[in-house]
Amino acid sequence: MAPEGPAPLGVFVGLATLAVIQRADRVPGPTEKITASWQACAAGGPAANAAVVFAALGGRARLLTAIGSGPAAGIIREDLERHGVEVVDAGPVSGADAAISSVIVNTLTGERSVVTRDAAGHDVGAPEDLDRLLDGAVVVLLDGHHPRLAAAAGRSAAGQQVPVVLDAGRWRPVWDELLPAARA
Repeated sequence: MAPEGPAPLGVFVGLATLAVIQRADRVPGPTEKITASWQACAAGGPAANAAVVFAALGGRARLLTAIGSGPAAGIIREDLERHGVEVVDAGPVSGADAAISSVIVNTLTGERSVVTRDAAGHDVGAPEDLDRLLDGAVVVLLDGHHPRLAAAAGRSAAGQQVPVVLDAGRWRPVWDELLPAARA
């Protein structure tokens, strides 16, 4: 029997990139070109990936990020919306496009190498309607990218007693501020 009412809302705050993914039997050496066995372009980034999974599992996913208005941003937005993710561009970056991640996956070992700008150069604060955007959420995920946005979302979620999950892929100075917001 299907549950009654709307699907649960998850809010995901952080990075969205355009991931250009290549599979190859090995990583190329210096000044070397090799041919990939497979390739794809898709939205990526910790918060974006989590939002896609949440939507695939039947939830309503809302992503607060900063992707700008350039060509990469359009591809990211289209891919996320195709996967059922509502995209909220919390602070369109004027004159800047979204980050692009180059990903090489070794088909023999499964290891990956990633080169990306992350959110470097994108100093994004919280939108004025942040509390409304988190209203009704059953969970808020913060990935630490866009530190001012993440910190504001952590405070808002804590104030609304919404559980906060941290995706701590690597240490960032903002973790000192975000850790108190995380709770069960």
